[in-house]
Amino acid sequence: MKKILFILVMLGQFSQAQQLVSTSVENKNVLLEEVTAYRCGVCPEGHYIAKQILNNYPEDVVSIRIHANSLANPINGAPDLRSAFGQNITDEAGVAGQPSGLINRHAFEEGSISYGKESWSNYANLILDEEVIVNIGATADINTTNRNLKLKLRFTTLAVKT
Repeated sequence: MKKILFILVMLGQFSQAQQLVSTSVENKNVLLEEVTAYRCGVCPEGHYIAKQILNNYPEDVVSIRIHANSLANPINGAPDLRSAFGQNITDEAGVAGQPSGLINRHAFEEGSISYGKESWSNYANLILDEEVIVNIGATADINTTNRNLKLKLRFTTLAVKT
């Protein structure tokens, strides 16, 4: 809990030092949700591809790993990295195997939002080339005495090209 409070306090201080929300047209960011597991033999290749995408776009891509399905059962005393939340994501996305990735949970192909590692770079680039229609800015103010959190959100709607 203390770590979360520290991060939120730092976010609030950092955000206040900058303009709350940009009025410039920007491109979208990417969230890569990588579905992986302990006993997945080809998952290291997926980790490598995800790392390359992150290295190419360090300010525009966030990557997380979700340990799910039977291959994610911990082995040899390893920590259990599975969660019900992660399993729900993979179930709803229709993940058939690992490594799989969700790119902004966008359906690039009919009926699917889960893709093999060989598609991640191409689909991430498609998202990164799209312009946003809304910029969102946020600040956080935390009172540690009474444990109150005050969030300030600002939205700027941008012109959409037709």
